[in-house]
Amino acid sequence: MKKMELLEGIGEMDEAWIAEAARPVKRIGMKRHLLRVAAAAAAVLAISVIIPNLNADVAYAMQSLPVVGSYFKAVTFRQYSYYDAKHVANVEQPVIENADEAVNKDIDQAVTRAIDDFKQAAAGDGYAGLNVDYEVVSETEQYYCLRLAFEETAADGYEYSSYYVLDRKSGQQVDLMTFLDTDDKVQAANEAIVRQMKDEMAADDSRSYFVDDADDLEGNFTTVTKETQFYVKDARTIVVCFAEGEVAPYYMGECRFEISLEAVGK
Repeated sequence: MKKMELLEGIGEMDEAWIAEAARPVKRIGMKRHLLRVAAAAAAVLAISVIIPNLNADVAYAMQSLPVVGSYFKAVTFRQYSYYDAKHVANVEQPVIENADEAVNKDIDQAVTRAIDDFKQAAAGDGYAGLNVDYEVVSETEQYYCLRLAFEETAADGYEYSSYYVLDRKSGQQVDLMTFLDTDDKVQAANEAIVRQMKDEMAADDSRSYFVDDADDLEGNFTTVTKETQFYVKDARTIVVCFAEGEVAPYYMGECRFEISLEAVGK
């Protein structure tokens, strides 16, 4: 991303918040108004600090630095904020130091797509919202796992996550088939997931999954794949993650299932 593009984004944010700050404020709304103005000032300050480091080539060049042991660190690489009467966006994009270059490029592309979709929606008359954040969900002796979380709001809200599981020795991202590298292991994982689904539904009537539905066989959960999201919880456990609506109704949100590596023969 070019600096000028970010500066344009800052300009959009500033104008929106400044316009908001200039409006007459009713006494009952003063606290909310002051919080918005303070948030705008904080966002501008944060972005101004980051601007010198926003050249993509510089950021990706960080990956060529010598790896000290098996050290990884996620730091904020890009921030984008926007606010007006119908649209709000708050985005924090990470870069993972010492990770393979392809990992950070993938993160950049995913966040850029989300911002572009938001800008397109904000150009219309409807409501639109975007929130992007990240967290390190686990660190083991062998793996470093980061979650990139997206929340998009238009007529309806939609949340999804991308998980990045990095091998500490290579700095490269690994997929689920690293752990389920035979058909038998995949089948064992599928059975464990279905068993957890059924146990949850039996224990709680509010829980619902797409499994054993005779009226919608094509919609039933069948198997995990190389593209299935996951992270490593510890040396003995992985957590398989499904986005909203993927294996259950949307109200269930993101669904996660722990899989014992010992149980699948890993």
